[in-house]
Amino acid sequence: MADPAQFSGCFLGLALGDALGAPFEGGLPEQLLWKLIGRTKTGKRRYTDDTRMSLDAAQSICRCHRVDQDDLARTFAAGYRWSRGYGAGTARMLQKINKGAKWQEVNRARHQEGSYGNGAAMRAPIAALAFYNDNDKIIRAVQQISEVTHTHPLALEGAGLIALATSYALSRIPPATLLVRLREQSTLPEYQVRLEQAQQWISAAKDVRPAAVVQKLGNNMAAVDSCVTALYIAVRHCEQPFTNMLKFI
Repeated sequence: MADPAQFSGCFLGLALGDALGAPFEGGLPEQLLWKLIGRTKTGKRRYTDDTRMSLDAAQSICRCHRVDQDDLARTFAAGYRWSRGYGAGTARMLQKINKGAKWQEVNRARHQEGSYGNGAAMRAPIAALAFYNDNDKIIRAVQQISEVTHTHPLALEGAGLIALATSYALSRIPPATLLVRLREQSTLPEYQVRLEQAQQWISAAKDVRPAAVVQKLGNNMAAVDSCVTALYIAVRHCEQPFTNMLKFI
């Protein structure tokens, strides 16, 4: 049985990672903009659209007692503020939903196969928190939460892996075993090869440098080039001080 403090800690960790990573997200224009608006008037770091949409997902599930995609889309749209750093495609989609468009009609407007970014993965832990200890429900829920904005197979798989990793972590499954289980449940070769590499590094207790992690696992806003990277870094530092992980990143 998970400790309730783990649930609040998971949500807090999501928001902290978001706020601490926000200044490095995107290209130079996005980074310069966040430098101007990334702190409150009292100097505190601001979170981005990723935490906002995680809060939206949690609120919608609590209100509906399930994943209601129509309610979720409306909640996402109502929470939209340009200053949270929404991606251009997501921003246009939410603005259209606010004007009455159906999410099913606008979630592929920019990418015919759907967005392959990591936004869905950023809010995936909410599915694990809401449906803890039932992996079948977690997978179904994370797919429903994701596909309102992200329908590309790479985005959906990345979100599913993050949700399952959250569930395993809440159950205190050993870090090395966690990566093995994720690899067994991965269905796409793009993820399988990265998970195999991460597992090998962890098993060998190898001191891998950040540059090698970027080269082998990726380091950009695509889900396939960031989800396994995040999992590897988390597993590698799970028994170390939080500051060690920050220094590695």
